[in-house]
Amino acid sequence: MMNSNLLIRKMHDFGLKLRLLCIFSLFAFSGSAQTVAYYGFSQTAGTYTPLNNATNVATATAASGNGSIDEQVYPLDNVIPFGFSFNGRTYTSVKVHANGFISF
Repeated sequence: MMNSNLLIRKMHDFGLKLRLLCIFSLFAFSGSAQTVAYYGFSQTAGTYTPLNNATNVATATAASGNGSIDEQVYPLDNVIPFGFSFNGRTYTSVKVHANGFISF
């Protein structure tokens, strides 16, 4: 009976040490990515030039419902004036998603 109590106590101590090690590891490696010193900022002066003959892909007619452009995908066929090679295929068309994502 004495040996089983000793074994249970050692297992409990090992489990406690393992949990503390895991918690320490989480806190030790989590805070370095958000440090402001790791980011850079530079400002340049320039002149705004509006687009000429721009293509309006979509116009929202309502904030929600049928007139909104949420979750829409707009295919633009043959808009790239050259063959764009990507991952072994050549593309001349793109798809523009309402959130700004562009796909082939």
